Amino acid sequence: MNGKLKDWSFSRTGESVLTITTRESCKKLWDALGDQEITFSIKRRVVPRSLNANNYAWSLIEKLAVAVKSDKDSVYEEMLRRYGTGETYTDEAGNEWRGTTPKPASVMSRGRSSFITGRSKAPANIPRKK
Repeated sequence: MNGKLKDWSFSRTGESVLTITTRESCKKLWDALGDQEITFSIKRRVVPRSLNANNYAWSLIEKLAVAVKSDKDSVYEEMLRRYGTGETYTDEAGNEWRGTTPKPASVMSRGRSSFITGRSKAPANIPRKK
């Protein structure tokens, strides 16, 4: 459900009162939960990337593929391996990683890893095969 925070005030008993506006019907929600104690979370709405932005990204990937003499799918996959999706996670050793699951250095250095940056070695945060 999407909406906007409208007001924040305090009741006479000291409770915070948060007012939210929405264009969607809240009747089913109220009927199901009514005057019960609930748990909720509120987060900033993220607008999905537009088709124009998506088309532009793919046109840049195609230009990069031509420049490095590769196909666009390989370039796209390599970008995902290197930069991921912006998510972070923690591995078993407690190290925090950004992006997709890290690949071993042997996978990263199969000829395509250096076509974007010119580096022949895997990035420092990728575990190296011994």
